[in-house]
Amino acid sequence: MGTDVDGSAQVPIPDSGLSRPFLFLGRQAQYSPGSGGDATWERDWQRLTGGKRWLVVEGAGHASFTDLGLPAEQLGIDIGAGLQTARASGIVRRCTPLACERAAIAPLPDRMP
Repeated sequence: MGTDVDGSAQVPIPDSGLSRPFLFLGRQAQYSPGSGGDATWERDWQRLTGGKRWLVVEGAGHASFTDLGLPAEQLGIDIGAGLQTARASGIVRRCTPLACERAAIAPLPDRMP
């Protein structure tokens, strides 16, 4: 299984496609489908031939997808990694970005062919 968590794809998926399961997980402001925010995700989405998911986290910042959120929160430092809303396939759920990330990634190998 492959994942791209809140970053532009540095190496494009080959034109021939990629058949293994793949997850895009990122900030809603930058990576919403069709928004034109990141052309690499749009390009590679079309080349994924296996199971695939594209999830965005509303209100998240880039730092939300790092392991700095918990220690920063405990130190009282706001790095934009607080509670956010995850929207995927019509499901809306409140969670920390790290919890959203874990919840999105963990079950994929079992659910996707």
